[in-house]
Amino acid sequence: MDDTMKDVHFVGIGGVRLSALAEMLVRGGSTVSGSDRASSVFTERLETIGVSIRIGHDADHIGKADTVVFTPAVEPDNPELVAARDRGIRIVEGKKLLGEMTHGKRLVAVSGTHGKTTTTAMISSICETAGLDPTAFVGGAVQGPESNLRVGDSDVWVVEADEYDRAFLELSPTVAVVTSLESDHLDLYDSESNLVETFDAFLSGLTEDGSAVISSDYPASRSLTVPAGRARVDVGFGEEAVLTAEEMVSEGLKTSFTVVEGGETVGDASLQVPGRHNVANALSAIGAARRMDIDWSHIARGLERFRGVRRRFEIVGSGNDITVVNDYAHHPTEIDVTIEAGRAITDGRIVAVFQPHLYSRTRDFLGEFQTALSRADVCWLTGIYPARETPIPGITGRSIADGIDGCHYEEELNALAGSVMNTLEPGDLVLVMGAGSIERTAVDIAKSLSGGAGEQESGGTTPTAPTVS
Repeated sequence: MDDTMKDVHFVGIGGVRLSALAEMLVRGGSTVSGSDRASSVFTERLETIGVSIRIGHDADHIGKADTVVFTPAVEPDNPELVAARDRGIRIVEGKKLLGEMTHGKRLVAVSGTHGKTTTTAMISSICETAGLDPTAFVGGAVQGPESNLRVGDSDVWVVEADEYDRAFLELSPTVAVVTSLESDHLDLYDSESNLVETFDAFLSGLTEDGSAVISSDYPASRSLTVPAGRARVDVGFGEEAVLTAEEMVSEGLKTSFTVVEGGETVGDASLQVPGRHNVANALSAIGAARRMDIDWSHIARGLERFRGVRRRFEIVGSGNDITVVNDYAHHPTEIDVTIEAGRAITDGRIVAVFQPHLYSRTRDFLGEFQTALSRADVCWLTGIYPARETPIPGITGRSIADGIDGCHYEEELNALAGSVMNTLEPGDLVLVMGAGSIERTAVDIAKSLSGGAGEQESGGTTPTAPTVS
């Protein structure tokens, strides 16, 4: 163990990336503590393996740490960071620690505006099925193991590669996956061309024998440049795709399709999750697996075994012939595909319940949000989840609602579930969407429908949203 990593404190430990890094260090023998502004499913899990968690931030929380790890969602004047600087303690950003951990590994790094969490989990399932015993960092809790981390005993690592704070530039992948690429995080990237340049920089980090698996379904991703000498595999549904899916059939939550590569049939695949977007995710996973020389039988079985990720079209409960889905969708495209997936499994009404995430994203995609949510039969909006941002004058959740005919609005999240309940009818599919704290609304509606007991598969309470990047 590195002498500077014996006692490590995490500032913002409740986030997806830092919680997984913390667990890796615990499993490696480090003493780990952490703090966040609120509890989360990840902090609760960490406590069960011996991590000392503090809610709130205070200089005393860093204790005798020799290293302090932080997320960029934490303010620079955070008292724990200030105390660490004053005491000369080593301070490391989470993305750099992940880069150090993955150095020299056979690394599959999964990037993209949408779909990277699901695709990462799919690749992990395939590698596990193939006996590769991977270590996997996933941006959400995978259903079944109920964890965002799988610790393996080989040199194969599968990592979700986040573009938000340019974190993926710390990685040197053997296989780089780009599931999708379009404008987002315009608070950090001043244009789509700037975003494309950053993804090009990510691909430039490929190892000399590396490969890039890129969705050809987005103009921006088609324009990406792969370094000379590295292989490029285009996947998707358009004519540019070398690896594609045909004969897609949806039956309830299941989706089956035939995989074709270079005009030749590879084999049949089946998913236990709905939607064309999940077939697109599977194509990215298949492309990566084939670059790793994994046999088709293992690929097909790994996809069939995959049960999904929490907050990705997660059915949390039902009652009175009404079903409630909890989904992380927070971008107009993600709302679009979530509603499309809903249409594939029901003939009833689609009731969209959405909490916008970030004032800047609401401002930048106002019209696109209105168009996407208008495709639901009933629409509900609530106030914006600010995460790291301060309010922007004139931008609220009502800004979206006012552009949608008949849209309902409830500013207070605590009152949202009850208000939505008053508009539901038998046969409805309720899609509760957002990347903030709206998860509790999905659970509250499900509990009301089932008479108070609820049918939430993950069980337990629904804590406040953790630090989100």
